[in-house]
Amino acid sequence: MDLNNIVYRHEKKFVDNSNLESLDILQTIIPSGISEIYSERRINSIYYDTDSLYLANLNIDGIGYRDKFRIRYYGSKTDLEKPKLEIKSKRGLVGHKINIDINIESLFKNQFNLSFLAIDSNIPNNLTNLLYIIKPLIIVSYNRRYYLSNCSAYRVTFDKDIEYNLFNYDLQNRKIPLIGSIPDSNRIIEIKYNAKDSNDASLISQNFPYRLTSCSKYINGLTCLGLI
Repeated sequence: MDLNNIVYRHEKKFVDNSNLESLDILQTIIPSGISEIYSERRINSIYYDTDSLYLANLNIDGIGYRDKFRIRYYGSKTDLEKPKLEIKSKRGLVGHKINIDINIESLFKNQFNLSFLAIDSNIPNNLTNLLYIIKPLIIVSYNRRYYLSNCSAYRVTFDKDIEYNLFNYDLQNRKIPLIGSIPDSNRIIEIKYNAKDSNDASLISQNFPYRLTSCSKYINGLTCLGLI
């Protein structure tokens, strides 16, 4: 992986407890205006961690240098379509993300153990060791809408209908059976922008009628499911 070509960006999160439509909220906040750029879709993420919840505890303790591993796919929670491994790396106030395509047959054959991806040249050496010791723990699912500011500098996502499940899988039928989803009534707004646009973004975030939060769906899911 070429570390010189990594694009670092900021992500600021806000919890919305109103009943307003997402576009109504955002149009009053983004000075340059904003438009929806993709159709709403269901996002599913299988989060990985060690038995001791090493990655979760880094987040809880506020460690600025940390990583997050998840398999992301879209649509039905039970049907694993076109999965990708996402590694999100936090480096102080900014972060970046790596996406790796995953072969479904290999994933089920290895019973969702990710060690078979350790030889992938796109994964930095300092992260491959974790692939041998992390395992799937929970699934977080939600509906997401996507927006882009008219100046094209700021991407905004609006997440709702969040649900948490313990991870399970059906090897024979290539399915992910889910029992007892736990809903989360919070709606999460995220502003995402490159580090070079930080000054203007600070003015935008100041206009949000909500408090800036470090809300993590993964940590919330672990809490709701009684794992922490």
